[in-house]
Amino acid sequence: MYFLLTHGCVDQYTTSLAFVDTKLSTAGRMLDPYTGIVKRDDRDLTPVWQEGGVFYTAPGGAARVIEPDILVRTYRKTDGSLIDLAKIPEGRPESVK
Repeated sequence: MYFLLTHGCVDQYTTSLAFVDTKLSTAGRMLDPYTGIVKRDDRDLTPVWQEGGVFYTAPGGAARVIEPDILVRTYRKTDGSLIDLAKIPEGRPESVK
């Protein structure tokens, strides 16, 4: 992003440098430290579970409800594959408040 900013371009998603530093890792050719091919990494994992057909995630450690269609559209398993709602475990993990 630094390269783009210094050459008059802007990121339409307004990604902050703090987000890049804490959530992304290099995954290919980089033009500078903030411009290139990147990926979300394991620092950005959150547990997912269901209770009585209601799905939850816990970003930052606090549980919140997530709609099933949003869950499968915006989240992936750690290997990058799609989430199968039928395989999401029942019951809150012990690590979640």
